[in-house]
Amino acid sequence: MSFSRNETVEVCQKQAAGFMADAFYLQATFMATIGGTHCLVQYQTRYSDDSKKTLKSEVVHADVVRPVPPSPSNRTDYAVSQKVDAYDGGAWWVGRISAVEGDANAPEFTVRLDISGDQFKFPFFRLRNHLDWRGGEWVRPGPSRAYVIRLPLSCRS
Repeated sequence: MSFSRNETVEVCQKQAAGFMADAFYLQATFMATIGGTHCLVQYQTRYSDDSKKTLKSEVVHADVVRPVPPSPSNRTDYAVSQKVDAYDGGAWWVGRISAVEGDANAPEFTVRLDISGDQFKFPFFRLRNHLDWRGGEWVRPGPSRAYVIRLPLSCRS
């Protein structure tokens, strides 16, 4: 997919985190295509130094750059086990709802992050449906599946 200069995009951080699945997404400004396989981006919430004066720019593989997903609705009907993105610290973290607390007007959702397994509470306005960008379309992930691996067992006496 091609992006326009200064277009807002998201950069998936998974390889950098040493994690195979999507770990988190950072919003960035697309600056240029480099060699057809890489992009120069400038992060909107990451800085190049501790002074927080200069936004960090980086060359990333084009495979980890995607458009910004559709705006999240102000929904409050997320369900346990639903895959979501939770906004914290300038990034959208991928996880699953593990608990719902509070009343219908102000629910609070506990999200287990995929990257660490840690759980954090989020208000509904810091959540969005997790969507994958595949073949130029937004796709909702399928239901999670549990896999059972059977290994041969041998007993020696």
